[in-house]
Amino acid sequence: MDRIMALPPLYKYFDARGAKLTLGNGRFRHAKPSDFNDIEDFTIRSLFSEPLEEAGRISQNFHEILYENRHREIRADNATLRKAAVIQHAFRVILDAIRVLREELVNVDEVALELDRMSAFAQAQVDDFNRQLQGYRALYVTTEFNSKYMWDNYAAKNTGAMVRISPLYEKDSKFKLFKPVKYSERHPSLYDHADQFVFDALFGDRENTMSEILDRAIYSKTNEWKFESEYRLAIPIFEHEEAWDTLPFHPEEVDQLYLGHAMTAADAEEIIAKAIRLNPAIEIYRPNANGNGDFNRV
Repeated sequence: MDRIMALPPLYKYFDARGAKLTLGNGRFRHAKPSDFNDIEDFTIRSLFSEPLEEAGRISQNFHEILYENRHREIRADNATLRKAAVIQHAFRVILDAIRVLREELVNVDEVALELDRMSAFAQAQVDDFNRQLQGYRALYVTTEFNSKYMWDNYAAKNTGAMVRISPLYEKDSKFKLFKPVKYSERHPSLYDHADQFVFDALFGDRENTMSEILDRAIYSKTNEWKFESEYRLAIPIFEHEEAWDTLPFHPEEVDQLYLGHAMTAADAEEIIAKAIRLNPAIEIYRPNANGNGDFNRV
């Protein structure tokens, strides 16, 4: 596989200490979501993207979706939802069943789910999902080469370093799993709307649905961070697995090193030595003496 076509060049900025640890140990730190700069990153904000008031007649939605999918197999497997199969069967064999039910639902206010009960349910779902997300560890990188913002904020005002990561597909590198972050106006919800929630509860593949929601939560940020052009690698800590915050990589995957223009001579010497020990073929670059932001290869 052509790795250049598969992923753009990816860069990781460090302060001097981070560069020493990473290059010295051959391990990248994968951060816990609660340690991110954006405290709402890696989170789900709400059950639905629509206001809860608009999702309040979920009872009526429930029966309409059952009627529209009366010939579809119900996949849910719990006592409450198994009862839906009885209603679904009625829709198949009694022609007027849905008309009668619609009239009852219009005339009986009690079928509308109370907003406070809906709110409690929604918050419990969101809280549970966010707890699951804290079981992931993430390595975040950028496509921004030689970014002034990155040097200032992630490389301690140019006293640190930047490396390029080139995944080795032939060694089945985990780095091939980097995905771009998608930016939007707000953090994602579990479901776009109540109808989607009802359909997935009745007929959806729960494993696929959860995978899609996880993917959306992990690889989403708000537009205020769009300039970072982030790619992210997220790996779960599995049940009964001991917690970790670093993972090894193939030394050849860090194939370029760039030193910040404000790095001390002692730090530069140590970091270069560690980089060469890690990967003797690594390309090392120092800032151009003219101060124009370019680099010269050492």
